[in-house]
Amino acid sequence: MSVGEISRGYRVSPHIMVKVVQLLTEQELIAGRNGGLHLNKSPAEVSVGRLIWRAELGWDLVECFDATRNTARSTVSADSKGRRSARNAFLEVLDDHTLADFFLARRR
Repeated sequence: MSVGEISRGYRVSPHIMVKVVQLLTEQELIAGRNGGLHLNKSPAEVSVGRLIWRAELGWDLVECFDATRNTARSTVSADSKGRRSARNAFLEVLDDHTLADFFLARRR
C-alpha cells in the first residue's frame, strides 16, 4: 500500500502518515518496495506497547498532566508519581498485545 492509500483508508492526514512511516522505517518495522509499504515482521511479532514506547517519548495520557500545555484547573502535579505509574500501567497492558491482535479484531 502507498502512504496515500493508507492515509485515505484511515482518514488520517497524509502529512501525519508520512511522519508515522518515517518513524516505522527508522525502527526497521516497515520498508518500501515498488511504491508501496510492507511490514518487515509478521504482525504477531510487533508489540503494540513497545511500538508506542518508542514512538511517543515524553507523552502524557491527558493534557492536564503536561505543565506547558495545561489549560485545565488541576490539583495534580505535572510531575506526579501517580501520573507516571498510570501511563506505565497503560503501556504495560499494550506490551501484552501485538499488531495481530488488532488486525484480527478489525476483521471480525
